[in-house]
Amino acid sequence: MNAQEPHTGTASNARAIKIIAAGFAVSVALMIALVTFALTRLDDIYGAIEKIVAVEHVAIESLYKMQGAARERGTLVQQILLTHDPFEREESIQKFYELGSVFTAGREALEQLNLPNEEKPLFEKLRAQTRTAGPLQNKVINLIQSGRSAEAQVLLLQEALPAQGHVVQALTEILEHELKKSAKMADAARNKRRQAIFFMVISGFVAIVLSAITALFVTRRLSSLVGNLVRTSGELRTTLRDLQFQKQALDQHNIVSIADAAGDITYVNQKFIDISGYAREELLGQNHRLVRSGYHSPAFYQELWDTLTSGRVWHGVICNKAKNGARYWVDTAIMPFLDDAGLPYQYVSIRTDITRIKKAEEVMQQSTEQLEALVHERTTELAATNSALQFEIERRKALEEHLRGLAITDTLPAFSTAVSSTTLSPTRWGDRDATGRRFPCSCL
Repeated sequence: MNAQEPHTGTASNARAIKIIAAGFAVSVALMIALVTFALTRLDDIYGAIEKIVAVEHVAIESLYKMQGAARERGTLVQQILLTHDPFEREESIQKFYELGSVFTAGREALEQLNLPNEEKPLFEKLRAQTRTAGPLQNKVINLIQSGRSAEAQVLLLQEALPAQGHVVQALTEILEHELKKSAKMADAARNKRRQAIFFMVISGFVAIVLSAITALFVTRRLSSLVGNLVRTSGELRTTLRDLQFQKQALDQHNIVSIADAAGDITYVNQKFIDISGYAREELLGQNHRLVRSGYHSPAFYQELWDTLTSGRVWHGVICNKAKNGARYWVDTAIMPFLDDAGLPYQYVSIRTDITRIKKAEEVMQQSTEQLEALVHERTTELAATNSALQFEIERRKALEEHLRGLAITDTLPAFSTAVSSTTLSPTRWGDRDATGRRFPCSCL
């Protein structure tokens, strides 16, 4: 029995080592499983939060567009009713239908988001209000176009405007619901974040180092995403409002157009239409060559194009031609928008009308040239007069010297004799002495 004890102890140690190894392997496997599970869970949360942010962004943006279009359509109908200028009325009617397209596009974008069932009644209510308000507004437009403004006004005040108000109210309810849903989603994201942290803590008990590193990284990422989600609704609302104000301010002061990569016009503001004389429909889809005046050389436009295609902003002064043939000057800045590959996909042009300044410069240049020509003419005349005077002075000096020489050498002796032999009398220029010579000066 004593002989068997060493063998038995060795066998027990071997089993213990196997058990420890198995336990360690199980611990390692459990640690890996827990970490893998935690990482997978966190990855799911990360994907869910990104999806929530994307969906809510589209939904809120579409609702704001629909709400703005609905309100502006109501305002436009009243403006159309009060406008007596047929051209302005036709332009307002065109804008009215364009806003309808914006409203429809926003609604289609919302329908593509696969919204939950609890939101469907709200959208059904919106559809019902839209089906009521749309035909009423179209009927008001038709009455206005047919010259029945009084009937149109009654229909607008009694039915169309209240119906449009119901549409805006329905949009407001949906928007409030979306904002509340965003808050709930943020809370849900926070709860999922807490669960993820809980799993990370459990994993940390098994493998503190690995769990701590993973938890730190993932917690930071989740905190950033949750914070972005909480701020999304407010930032979207502020950004959309600011962009609208900026666009209105820009349109009031500058001539703005947008072109695609080929240079074809995709957007123009009212000031572009006013200065060019073309209708919006005549400009959209056309190239900016439509308003070229022929003043600039091809090299000028080639340098402009080379600057833009290289991704740089071009700034300069351009002479364009309106539809009626009149030229106008604009101080222009063209900014290329680049895609991920660094290539321009659209160009935004902002211009300021400086035609009056250019005309003033031309008038000033003409005046300067005329003044310079007049100064040159007067200078030439003065130089000629001065030369003539100098010549006359020199001639008279020479004559005086000549006469003085004659008086000294020849005239004075004869003159003395004549004076002594004749009675003193006044003598003038041209009188002759006793020898027949003329006196050089007047003397007594």
